[in-house]
Formats: sequence, structure tokens, C-alpha cells
Amino acid sequence: MRASRALRGPAAAGVAEALRQGAYLTDGYDLFRVVGVISGSSGPKSVDLEDCRTLEVHTYSEPRVLALGLTLVRSAGADDEGDAAEPCP
Repeated sequence: MRASRALRGPAAAGVAEALRQGAYLTDGYDLFRVVGVISGSSGPKSVDLEDCRTLEVHTYSEPRVLALGLTLVRSAGADDEGDAAEPCP
């Protein structure tokens, strides 16, 4: 995964809220799907991201995901609740 600049403010909050199973995220080059989210009892949650090109799954802490500078991918015409998640192509 390529590192890019960290998100701050509303953009970071939008990605933090999007860290749910089935969401798609991008760094502008690669596409990732959230395949698992584990909430930490006393700390940050961990997130399993699948690289849609290689199909490899890696686990990251929530702060690490936010530091990657990923943005939420929305399908054309998606409503506020988001469309049903589809597997990586």
C-alpha cells in the first residue's frame, strides 16, 4: 500500500465513519475493500483491508488507516446510507 499524506479534519472523520465492512477506500491509485472491523475495548479498532488488485488482506489499526490518506469511494447515485457492498472485481 502506498503511503500518502494524512487526512485531517472532516475528511479524516468521513473515512473513520466509513470504516465498516463492505466499504471501499482509495488512495487515488489503489482500491481497497474493508473486509473486517474489530472494535478495541480500550483502544483503537483494527481494520482488515483487501487490496482489490492483488486480493491480499492486511490488518491495520484505525489510526494507521487514517494516516494512509484514503478516501471513501461512493458509487454513482449512492444514497446517504450507501449501496450494498459488492465484492472486489
